[in-house]
Amino acid sequence: MDPRNFSYRFDLDRDYFIDFNMRSLVSHAFATKLVYRFQSILPFVTLLTMRPLIILILMKKRDYMSWDIRLAYAINQIAMMIQEFNFCFLFRVHDLAPYAGLYCDGPICRAGIPKPYLMAILSFTTIGTVPTFLILLLRMHQLIIETTDSQLKLHRRTQCGIILFLTLLLSSNVAGFYSFGRDCREVEEMEKLPDLAWLKDRGGTLFLFGPPGRPEFFKIELMMLLCSIAIISPFVAVASFHSMKIMREQKLRQSLTSNTQRLQTRVVRVFFLQLLGVNCFYICPLSFMLLHMSIDVSWILPPWMFSIARCALILPFTLESSQLSLIFLLKNRQIIRDAILQLSLYNKTSNTRVSIVNRNPEWADANVPTTQPRITD
Repeated sequence: MDPRNFSYRFDLDRDYFIDFNMRSLVSHAFATKLVYRFQSILPFVTLLTMRPLIILILMKKRDYMSWDIRLAYAINQIAMMIQEFNFCFLFRVHDLAPYAGLYCDGPICRAGIPKPYLMAILSFTTIGTVPTFLILLLRMHQLIIETTDSQLKLHRRTQCGIILFLTLLLSSNVAGFYSFGRDCREVEEMEKLPDLAWLKDRGGTLFLFGPPGRPEFFKIELMMLLCSIAIISPFVAVASFHSMKIMREQKLRQSLTSNTQRLQTRVVRVFFLQLLGVNCFYICPLSFMLLHMSIDVSWILPPWMFSIARCALILPFTLESSQLSLIFLLKNRQIIRDAILQLSLYNKTSNTRVSIVNRNPEWADANVPTTQPRITD
């Protein structure tokens, strides 16, 4: 089809960004092939590399990271892994800006599952990571103010009540996506548009909520989500800024006398660095995506910029869980090195013991003394 027939340069999406069929893989450049397969491969790469190392670090931090924070981190890793696998592999979502809609090309979107169920699954895994971060934020904040006289200290039951309320609030949006994330009445006319007709022809699932800036039913869920953000944002802002204020005061007073306190503060700083990554790779692209679905922005940008914007909104979502895991790993390099060194020394000692027993069978049941360098964390 002639590119001039496309109103918002969807021909670029068709030719370079989301066409996964074999004909395109053969006909396009190698760099383009990498773009095609990046989303599908990423979850498996992180599962085999980053996730095991993070579990190793959580096991090593028993001395200065409480069990509830380690458990929250472990649950957070599981939630991010599921979200990454769903978004990047099972769904492979693509934005349709400036139209109010989404397109998914993954295996689950080609299985004939009704759209309401697909929206419920996608929203559940996407929103499911948020409560785990809220739990970590609350526990980190309470850990920081533990040695202060702050009036924001909360009883465990109060903390559980806050998390339960926020989790139920977020869960209501899953029901909203299921109920209101359905096609508009103009769906048949929209599917005939050159911008969208080729997507319907190639398979997958098209979620068409409405023309630019006019989501017919989905606007109710957008309002529900806006109310949820308005309720949760003050909690996140107060906990974050108050924690940073206390840490700055502690640093100026140099009140962290013990090594355990310094290590705990380091853990908290790593978490708030991850929280910054959440804002850049989750909150901001999600906000812009919801903005273009709610408001007609087709007159603001030239058509070719919408093609760039569509990919720019999806790429941060693709990288969100990977960059958070990478931050955690880069800030705990020493623990990884110590664990690898201990493992190599253990293997070396085991090999030495086997060699001695092979040369002296009568020592098989004896306790062979071994010498191991002392490892200090």
